[in-house]
Amino acid sequence: MGLDEEVYNLKSFIQPRRALLTNGSLVEFSEIEVSERTVIISNMAQRISKYKKDGILNGIFFEQTGTKFFQLIKTVDGWKIVSVIWEDDN
Repeated sequence: MGLDEEVYNLKSFIQPRRALLTNGSLVEFSEIEVSERTVIISNMAQRISKYKKDGILNGIFFEQTGTKFFQLIKTVDGWKIVSVIWEDDN
């Protein structure tokens, strides 16, 4: 059984989320980090973040948990996100 992954660039990531958050399909949305672990080595970092989210999507309440991995790099302007991967729990 293979993975059902999607790969986004910034524009393709924002477009559907902007629509959900502005057209009334998704309301009362909340996402919080419930635990984290960050490893910093020199000018690189990785953060593992457990999250919980909930809201009302198309009139139906939902709750979901999952994990995100952030890869970051320190620049002269501060820390910048290089990549994010995440997976909702089943």
